[in-house]
Amino acid sequence: MPMFTEARPLVLMVFAFGGLVTGVLANVVVHRDRARVPLFAGRFVCPDCGKPSPFYERLPLISYLIGGGKRRRCGDKVRVRDPLVEVVCAIGWALVIARFGLTAVLPALLVFTTTLVVVSAVDLDERRIPNKVLTPAGVAAAVLLLGAALVEGEPFAIGRMLAGALGYAVPMFVLGVVAPGSMGMGDVKLAAYLGSHLAWFSLGHVLVGAFLGFLIGAILGLLLIAVRKKDRKDTLPFGPSMSVGGFLVLFIASVPALLNP
Repeated sequence: MPMFTEARPLVLMVFAFGGLVTGVLANVVVHRDRARVPLFAGRFVCPDCGKPSPFYERLPLISYLIGGGKRRRCGDKVRVRDPLVEVVCAIGWALVIARFGLTAVLPALLVFTTTLVVVSAVDLDERRIPNKVLTPAGVAAAVLLLGAALVEGEPFAIGRMLAGALGYAVPMFVLGVVAPGSMGMGDVKLAAYLGSHLAWFSLGHVLVGAFLGFLIGAILGLLLIAVRKKDRKDTLPFGPSMSVGGFLVLFIASVPALLNP
């Protein structure tokens, strides 16, 4: 498969807009998870003051631009993270459609991209991987990837995806047992989620994605120590590094060729 398909600009714009809208929903999920309330129930309220918010404040990017970085009703600052979630979702969706085009696995990859953004945002805030996000995302992955395998006529992909999930999650679990505190069960579940998607392409994708996750985590840790934001005893949320590694490996043109030169 070439690095990028010849996606028309209009198609890219449509998917980027779809990612932007999905980023709005992603922010709602992040805020409600932080507040420990049902993800898809009740009125939208300001995540800081708890008061009902006008419609435009449900769009953090627009709210940030209109309000000059503040919420008009309560005057609280809009965290830069909120519009960033929307922008990252939009870029992620555009990259996925540009890389893979309109294929059977595209819906699964779009959900995959959005889930990684949500999980990373929560993990950066609270040092945990939210089960209420990862569990429905895992169910969606099973349905969408199974459907893609049937459409593509690749029944063996199902076994490969199971192997990928276990191949990534089991070593993470062992690492967490051997070195308590280095890895949580949330990271193990995220590893299974990543492994099932990456194995759609090959088990080599799982291996390289895991390697990139550890490499990115190590580099970020060293940088934070170098600028004295952290010391060697501090732990960093690993979910974002795993997510970035799992997403980046999708854009390596030929992982099997890389592993078997």
